[in-house]
Amino acid sequence: MNNPAKIIFGSIVGSGIGVAISRYLESQTIAADGVAVTTEDGRGIVETMKARWAQARIDGEVARQAKEAELRAYFRDKVDDPSAMRDNPTI
Repeated sequence: MNNPAKIIFGSIVGSGIGVAISRYLESQTIAADGVAVTTEDGRGIVETMKARWAQARIDGEVARQAKEAELRAYFRDKVDDPSAMRDNPTI
């Protein structure tokens, strides 16, 4: 096979696999009447995703604060000044 034929054949096969997986997952997560089924703990899929998003935002903020504290400590160590980069600078 030459390259254009390989690309076309691969695209068709990949699309077919994607559609099959999509339809399978759709049938697993959507009830017969079109309403999303609940998860194991009784919450809906939308509520579960919102909770995961909220937790990810909180975790991201905690990680940002930890990294900022680490960088402040590193800078203070390098300049040998424990009061360098105060949290609330006064100008």
